[in-house]
Amino acid sequence: VDENSYKCSLLLARGEADKTVSEENGKLSARYDRAVSEMAYLYLRGDVDFDTIANIDYRIIAGPGAGYSLIKNETHELSIEAGLSYRTERITTDVAVTDDAVVIRLAQSYARKLSDNAKLWQTIEFMPDSDNLDAFLLNAEVGIEATVNDNLSLRVTAQDRYNSAPPEE
Repeated sequence: VDENSYKCSLLLARGEADKTVSEENGKLSARYDRAVSEMAYLYLRGDVDFDTIANIDYRIIAGPGAGYSLIKNETHELSIEAGLSYRTERITTDVAVTDDAVVIRLAQSYARKLSDNAKLWQTIEFMPDSDNLDAFLLNAEVGIEATVNDNLSLRVTAQDRYNSAPPEE
């Protein structure tokens, strides 16, 4: 098997109500996958994000890992992944605090093709610090996507990002 895949995405969000900012965040993600068999692959990924409301000036997470597709057919794909990543971040409450750690990355994803033009997906990612498993990030996403034409798709997602050890204010 000689398959490579690349994915890059940019998400920016800003919300305001009554002249008060209620959401302001962004994320740039890049990923490279290299198939090593029909079901197994290696990956290299990196994320850079910020969240003004959560006081995250920046968070960078990058590293390699391995994945395996438990189910892979025309309609369904269920995969699991494991790897190590380096995380560095600066969080500013009263003062700026920079932190870095080696994190373990465990992830699961599922996608279901609903039709030739629509799909449903779900992902969950658990990233504990390697030296303190009680300090972790947990990211989850569910979404549906419909192709409008060859160059445009409509995507609706729900995301949850949880930090078990946020900085004290």
